[in-house]
Amino acid sequence: MTPFSANLFGITILEPITLITDSILAGLCLLFFFKISKIAKTSYLAKNWRGFFLWLGLSTFLAGIGHGFMHYTGKWLLIVAWISAGLITYFNQAASIMQVENKKWRRLLMYSILFQLLVVSLLVLFTQKFIFVTINSVVGVAGLVLFIRIRDVILFKNKHSKYVILAICVGFFSAVAHTMQLSVSEWFNYKDIGHVILMISALFFYKGAKGELLEKQRKLVAEKSKPLL
Repeated sequence: MTPFSANLFGITILEPITLITDSILAGLCLLFFFKISKIAKTSYLAKNWRGFFLWLGLSTFLAGIGHGFMHYTGKWLLIVAWISAGLITYFNQAASIMQVENKKWRRLLMYSILFQLLVVSLLVLFTQKFIFVTINSVVGVAGLVLFIRIRDVILFKNKHSKYVILAICVGFFSAVAHTMQLSVSEWFNYKDIGHVILMISALFFYKGAKGELLEKQRKLVAEKSKPLL
């Protein structure tokens, strides 16, 4: 099927509504990036969450431009966006790994996700196939992140991890919309529906991240205020 297109000042834009929903999602993620930056800047947990929202925003924006202006940019911009998507998964995993208490396991997991990022980036670069981005997300988010977060809720009653779990579950419906190509019309297709769902998912990720960072700050303040014996 030929993608729906529009012409603006002589410039052909493929799937213009998809470009708009991509841009809104990117803007929302960058807003969360700046909000997280205001809460905390120096902690490793904050850096990982900032990296997650930053690359989610940039990757989404690049993908939107790559789709909308493919006549002019070719496929290379999409490839850059797909490789950037690996960083989204990496920082999501890294933020969750911070919940692992055992330092040896935490270090081992960090090395493993770094290797995972390298492998998926090379596969996408040399094969130019999106399937590797999908596999990486399933293994990294639906696998590792979800496992750590469910464990965190069961063992430690971490309410912030509940938001992360909810974000992953909501995001799953975006994948369903893409797979089944659930579209309202050619104007508002399955990609647009997926983007709207991902906006809701990003909001839950932000609530979980914000809660974790604020709680960590409260604990640090409490420790500093303890009287020295």
